[in-house]
Formats: sequence, structure tokens, C-alpha cells
Amino acid sequence: MAALLHPIKMDFGLSLEEATHSAGDKFEREIDAVIAFGLMFHQRSLNEEQEYGASINKITEGRTSYFIFTNLTNSAETFDKELADLTRSERNRVRAIVDDDSVARIHTHWLPNNPAGLDFSDTDIVVANGYDQITTIYLVNGEGDVMRRMKYINKNGNIITSNGIPVWSNGGSSANLFNLKK
Repeated sequence: MAALLHPIKMDFGLSLEEATHSAGDKFEREIDAVIAFGLMFHQRSLNEEQEYGASINKITEGRTSYFIFTNLTNSAETFDKELADLTRSERNRVRAIVDDDSVARIHTHWLPNNPAGLDFSDTDIVVANGYDQITTIYLVNGEGDVMRRMKYINKNGNIITSNGIPVWSNGGSSANLFNLKK
């Protein structure tokens, strides 16, 4: 049986089934797994005022490769607390869980209309740089835009990270993009 691949329709004519994803759903491209994660967790992150995170894994079976988001976690799980018991600082953190198949990390920021919620934090970069196999980190920011940072090793062996660049912008209105399922 062929792998079930979920395309992301960029025209936003998504049925509820097409917009509903789970950890482990298979995608042809890394960015599709990233956007599926955003579709599922951006609005939930805003509603709950906590971060969600996952790894993006590349799985190869024979000659076929696909991408999934997996190792899903959130701020409450990171601190082993009930959501109502989290401090504001704890709500802005989510642990990184990676495994041998992980090629990227993704997480949400839940602060819309706030500079702290729009780009990667220094902590985001330090965490990503701690994993050799992770060369890309993604952020679904508080406005619903997907940002990407790439990690490089320069000729002197130093880790260099690019600035955060938008890879998919929703034009600043998260209400029309990611709230397909809460």
C-alpha cells in the first residue's frame, strides 16, 4: 500500500478533513509538514497562551521518503504542570525533543501583536544549535506567519545561524488562516 500523503492546498479551499492533521501524517515535502503543524497548533497556542513544539522527521522506506511532525509537546508538558499553574515565563518555553530521524524543529509563539512573539528568541537558537542533525528551525509566530532559520557550519567550524526569514506569510491576520480547528 502506498504512503498516504496529505497535500496542503495553498488556496485555503481546505475541507475540514484536509485541514486536520495528526502527528505522524505523511507529507512529500518538509514545508508541508511544517504548515500542517501550524494549521493544527497556531490557534490552539493562542487560545491556551502556551507554546507547542514538535520535530520534523524525514523517514525513508526503500526508495520513498516522506516527512512527518512528531515528538509533539507543549509548555505544560515541558514543566509537568497544569496549564493554569504555568507562570508567564514557563508559557513561553517548550522543550526540544528530537530523535535520529529529526531534520528540523518547529514551535509556536502565542504572543500576537508583540515583538517577542514575532521572531525566534535567543533561547530558540541556543536549543536548536545543541543538535547536530537539526539544520533548520521553524516558528509559527503569534501572527500565524511561518519563519525559518538555517544553521550552517563555516569553514572555521563555527555555527552560524541565518536571520529568521518568512517562508509563508498570512498577511498578519491569523484569524483567517490557522483557526480551522481549535
